[in-house]
Order: sequence, then structure tokens, then C-alpha cells
Amino acid sequence: MKRVPYEPNRGSSCALSCYTMAARYLLSDQNITFEKLAKITGYHKGYVVWGGTVWAWMMEQGIFITDHDIIDYEDIAQSGLSGLEESVSAKDFEYYKKNTFNLEKSMKEMVSAYQHPNFKYIKGAVSWEDIEQNFAKPGICDVTLDMDIIDKGRSGGHRVILLDITDTEVVFHDPNKAGNGAHRRAPKHLFQQALVNLGDVELCHYSLSS
Repeated sequence: MKRVPYEPNRGSSCALSCYTMAARYLLSDQNITFEKLAKITGYHKGYVVWGGTVWAWMMEQGIFITDHDIIDYEDIAQSGLSGLEESVSAKDFEYYKKNTFNLEKSMKEMVSAYQHPNFKYIKGAVSWEDIEQNFAKPGICDVTLDMDIIDKGRSGGHRVILLDITDTEVVFHDPNKAGNGAHRRAPKHLFQQALVNLGDVELCHYSLSS
């Protein structure tokens, strides 16, 4: 099982919490804190955090990132927010508009990160095989899932850090607001259903080698 320091959710910050955990795991000789990465991202509590600026910073520290997602960043580079609107469902687009502090700026930062030489982007739906293959590589992975499948009443689109995958269960850090989500365990079939139920799954792999 991967030994990863745990970071709770500070308020709509599950992504930033996962970026913090990944950076701490790979850059253990640096004093990585949530607050440091929050400053880099321009984090506003209660708003969605996109990875652009913090990923760019991580890559400048020597981290290689592979991202699997359905969003068409080439189209966004050409067309701006209309490119994002065409990539995702109407419901998700409205959510991003409402819950991102500055969506246009965030998209420009994402496009810039995707153009970094340490970045690899794989556009398309994420399969369970993709998750297992990336987890087996050196480094660390985070993935989004519908948390309501595992905890009734939780909202979907939640990002977690993968710690272990066995024949029967998945172990993960759940950056929840209660701060008690370290080393959570879920039956493998239930975790897989949480991915299927979300639909728009994002898988990100971080490593010190390309």
C-alpha cells in the first residue's frame, strides 16, 4: 500500500487536497502544504479548483503528469469557453460556470499546463483497465467518482487518492470535510460502480519519471 500523507477537504477543495497529497508523496523533501498550493492556484474557498497552475508548478519541480479526461482542451485553446461547453454535459457546464471563481482564466491556465513538455493528455472515457494500469506504475493516481454510491447523501464528482487495489477492495484517501477519510476501504465492485455512475471520470497519474 502506498504511504501518502492525508489532507482533508477545506470546502470544495477535494481536487486541491489531492494535488497536495500527490505533491507531498513525490516531493517528500520539500515542505509542501495545502496553503502553499492554495496560494499558487489562487484558491477561493467554496469554489472549484482546476489543476492548471498547480500542475504547472508540480511539473517545474520535475513531476510528469498524465491526465485522462473527456474535456477537449485543444478546442478550448481555439474557442475558449465554447470549447468547454461542447466537451461536457449542459449540467456540468452550468456547474463549472456557477462554481468556478473565474472560469475563463482557469481554462487558459489549463491549456497552458497541457502544453508543458512534462504533460501527456489522453482524451476519452476512462476504463477500469486504465485505472489498474496507471496505478501499477511508479507514482501516484487520483480519480473522480460518484461518492453517493459509497456514502449515500454525498455529492458526486469527488476526487480521491488511490492507495491500494486488491482482488476484493480499493483503499483510498477520501479528502472529506470531516477530516476522517484517510485509508478508506470500499468493496471493489462498489468503487467500480461509483466510477460508472459518474460517467465523466477523470484519472490523473503523477510520477517522477516519464
